[in-house]
This record gives sequence, C-alpha cells and structure tokens, in this order.
Amino acid sequence: MDTHSSNARDSLAGQVALITGSSQGIGAGIAKLFAARGASVAVHGLDLDAAERVAGLLPMAGGQACALAGNLQDETACRKLVEGTVERLGRLDILVNNAGVFHRGTIEDTSVELWNEIFFVNLRAPFILCQEAVRHMKPRRSGCIINIGSVNASFGLPRLLAYSSSK
Repeated sequence: MDTHSSNARDSLAGQVALITGSSQGIGAGIAKLFAARGASVAVHGLDLDAAERVAGLLPMAGGQACALAGNLQDETACRKLVEGTVERLGRLDILVNNAGVFHRGTIEDTSVELWNEIFFVNLRAPFILCQEAVRHMKPRRSGCIINIGSVNASFGLPRLLAYSSSK
C-alpha cells in the first residue's frame, strides 16, 4: 500500500483506537501510524506523563489524541481504559492489545508473583479489555480487535518460561 497516497493517509479517518502499551516502543509506533492515517488515538501506559508525551507527538491527520494510564494487572483499570477512551474520544472502534511484560526466568527462579504479573498483563488483561470493548462494538455491529502475539507462542526459549507460556 502506498503510504503517501490520499487513501492511505485517511484510511482510519473517523475511527477511534485504544492502544495498550503505546507510551513507548512498538505501541508508540502503532499510535503514530494510526494517527497519521486519521484515527483518534487513546495512548496508554503505566505512567501518565509518558502517555501524554506520546499523545502530544502524534501526527494528527484529522483525529485527536488522549493519554490514559492504568496498571493492566488490575481488572478495574482495564475496564476504565475502555470507558476512558469512550468518554474522551466518543466511542471505540479499534482495540490494539499491544502491552506485554517480558521477564526472563527458568522454572527454578520464576516466582509465583512474577508468573502472575506476566499472565495478568499478557493474557488476562487482553481478555478483560476485549470483553469491555465488545460491549461498545457489538451494538454498532462494527469494530476491530488486534491482539499482538509473539513467535514465542510457537516455541519457547530456555529463560522465557512464563513469557512463552503467556503467549
């Protein structure tokens, strides 16, 4: 697809997207692309200041941006991210479950607490976010949910036990 054509530039015009883990890294890149394509974007991170920095840098092409913070280990925080997006940007058309926790560890040195953190963020949070997003998408019979995966879903590495299991 030609990223410089008019169709590419406004291919997401009028759409509202929530992108988890978009205050840095791949998520910030997704947020920038969506904004450049015309979407309104809710930028999420653990730290509100970091999310606000990314939201302030988005190349808005007709949409708007907002910053939201929340710890994805918390069910209520997950649900509030969707609600906050709808309150601030009017609705939710696209959910991108991008956030992920990546810790190294073997069976011997991975604590139950670390296992739970990885599973809560990488597996449980996307489920809760999807549940909440569908409540807004289903009545309109429209919406898109993107779950970012990993090659570690197919094969594990020796020190990625919990991460690979969560993917």
